[in-house]
Formats: sequence, C-alpha cells, structure tokens
Amino acid sequence: MGISYVYQEEEDNMKFIEYELMLCFIAMLVKSENFNLLADLFSNTFYNKRGSHELDTTYTFREFEHHIGSIYNENQYASQRYYSLQAKIIHDRMESCSELCMEDICQADFVGWLFHISKRNNENRFSRWFPHNLLYSCNMRRPFEIFARAESEKYLNRIKVIWGFDTLNDFQKLFTYIKENAESIVPRWEFESPNVKLLMNIEKLDTKK
Repeated sequence: MGISYVYQEEEDNMKFIEYELMLCFIAMLVKSENFNLLADLFSNTFYNKRGSHELDTTYTFREFEHHIGSIYNENQYASQRYYSLQAKIIHDRMESCSELCMEDICQADFVGWLFHISKRNNENRFSRWFPHNLLYSCNMRRPFEIFARAESEKYLNRIKVIWGFDTLNDFQKLFTYIKENAESIVPRWEFESPNVKLLMNIEKLDTKK
C-alpha cells in the first residue's frame, strides 16, 4: 500500500512538472510573439515511443494538462481549502520566476483553452484543456495583452494564425459559441468565473487601422 502511494506521488510530481513546463512554454511563445510556432504546437501531435496501444501512440498538447490526484486529495482534506490548489501552486512558483509573471501564465492558459474550444472537439471538460489558472483572472478589468494589442488590424492579423482563423468574424463566431454554451464550457469556481468577453476584448478587436 505504501509502495503504491510512493509511486503515485512520483508520477504526480512528473505530471505537474510536465503541465507547468507546457504552460511556461506557451507563455514564452506568446510573450515573444512567436505565434507561428505556437500554432504548430497546438495543431501538431507528439509521438509516444513507449505507447503500447494505438490510442496512446500520439497525443496533443492537451494531454499535458493532467488530473493530479495527490494535489486534489491534499486540497480535499486540508484545513484551508483552495478553489484550485493546482493553480495556487503555480501562482506561488511564479513569484520566483524572473521571465514570466502570473498574468503571462493566465494568458497562456486562456489562449490554450480558446484553441480547444475553437475546435469544438468534445465539450466534456475532462477531454479538453482546462484553464485552472484563469481563477486568477476572474477579477481582471482589462483584456489580456495580445487581445488588447489586437485592436490593431495588423496585430490581429498576426495572432489569428494561432487558431487558424482567417478573419475577425472567426473570433466573433467563437465568442458567440462560448456565450451560447457558457454554462457548460466556461470554467467556474463556485461564484468565480472569468469575463471571457473582456479578456478577449471582443468588441474592440480590429478597431484601429
């Protein structure tokens, strides 16, 4: 029993590190405006040479967002519970990071979440990238940086490659889809939920030529 628990802890540690590294990689690509490489990251698949079945031979960036049982269980039985202990750990670790801040991580989480929503693959939250860190954006009163910059037509044309979009209308249709299905797809932590309309800056995109 004890051995199984140790193995679970070790496995969960690796899952968390994978998740954190993917988040940071996405955040760095956004921050450095390397949007073409980010589009490749989202659209391409990784090869798993240790896969033993056709279903685990390849996987996408989404598989880096794991359910981490030990973190969930720790939060369930802790004297002080958090809406998301996973997000709290990331938040605390970002305080000592010189290259990225928590807002960069939240923006990366949002961009990844929008990508999966845009593909409409499966609306079950357990089959898509779940943006744990958006919890820290629920009280934001301004859009994320890339969407604020996308008030410029030129900048919007640069970021649309991330989602494979062609026009402003693609962003508007994505937001309409999210709005119409908000109850099932927009993350919520009790009474806390991100303002997708504001974070996307949807009403001001492409308003400056």
